[in-house]
Amino acid sequence: MQDNALLMTDEHVQRKLNIALNRLEFEQKRAVVSSTPEVITIGAHNHCNAHCIWCLEGDISVFDLDRYKEFFEKSLGHVIRKARHVSFVGFGELLWLPRVEQFLDHLNETIPDVVKQFTTNGTPLRPDKIVEKLLVGRYSIRISLHASTPELHAKITRIRELDRILENLRYLVKLREHFQRRKYLHVELFNVLTKDNIDNLPDFVRLAAELDLPQVVCSYMTIFSKEHIEMSLFFDQQRANDRLAEAEEVAKKLGVMVQLPPRFGQGGRDRERPAGECSDPWQYFYAETQGSVLPCCYAGGHVGYLDKQSFEELWNGEFYQNLRKGLAGEMPAHEWCKNCVKFKGHYTVNNVLCHITNRPETQKMIVEEMERRGLLKPTAAGGEV
Repeated sequence: MQDNALLMTDEHVQRKLNIALNRLEFEQKRAVVSSTPEVITIGAHNHCNAHCIWCLEGDISVFDLDRYKEFFEKSLGHVIRKARHVSFVGFGELLWLPRVEQFLDHLNETIPDVVKQFTTNGTPLRPDKIVEKLLVGRYSIRISLHASTPELHAKITRIRELDRILENLRYLVKLREHFQRRKYLHVELFNVLTKDNIDNLPDFVRLAAELDLPQVVCSYMTIFSKEHIEMSLFFDQQRANDRLAEAEEVAKKLGVMVQLPPRFGQGGRDRERPAGECSDPWQYFYAETQGSVLPCCYAGGHVGYLDKQSFEELWNGEFYQNLRKGLAGEMPAHEWCKNCVKFKGHYTVNNVLCHITNRPETQKMIVEEMERRGLLKPTAAGGEV
């Protein structure tokens, strides 16, 4: 028992030191870093019981406990143990995985002090063993809800169970309070904003307050297909701004912390935030179920493969060094970064490319379709309206 206690203490100290160094190296904008990232995301894919209107469906490599043990623990285990936060998010509903209870047991046993985040549509959070296991260790649960009414929720997700999902959440919060686990089990609502649900946003914030889930995270939908174009708030900017302002006021009144995307029309091309505000190349690492690596969730392609390269080869390889130098202002920023909301903040949001996937061929196809529909002005060669 003493050996185990010493090991846990040593891991705790190593994690604290690594996180502190990681933040320092980001502040100093180092191109080559000695620390490992504070946040690890595993693109853990599974089949889904929802069919969200913006979701891309198709063949996926399904994640499971064996894949985690045999691949991710071997290639990234030493990095995960020194991280503050590991996120399991991808296509599909991960908490409906076969053997999910064993998976949660394994995480609770091997990385009890690392915050483990899951994104879920809420349907698996029934009063059963899954909820009980989430009360052990440290977890952050992001509820991908997108609407506060059953009708709108069904239209967006194709799930006609909003009332049951809300009961699941009330039960989870009640159990969390009963066992005094608020500090260890964070729960927040997540909303992808489109023309369909933007008017519902103030009520969505009110729902969060009613559920005693005082944090809401929102983002604009990213366009991946022609069908997504008509849903994008890029083409309904004033309405978006009005509802964002209203939701912000509601949040202040009710004491809800709300993370909203930038409003439209608040700057221009010559008004950039300081270079290097995005911390992802220093503090974030994303690997998918099949082993492919992306520098962030907005990237347009893979930059490496964990089944062919070690984490260390990738993390301080040429791509990551150049990515860091670009955000630090030492060289031109990568094309993916130039159109990202994290790079230019309130000003990049005015560029249509900020709302379209960075996948080159898909982006080209969507821009051409927008031009064919007359949605972009002739002066918008760079994608701005």
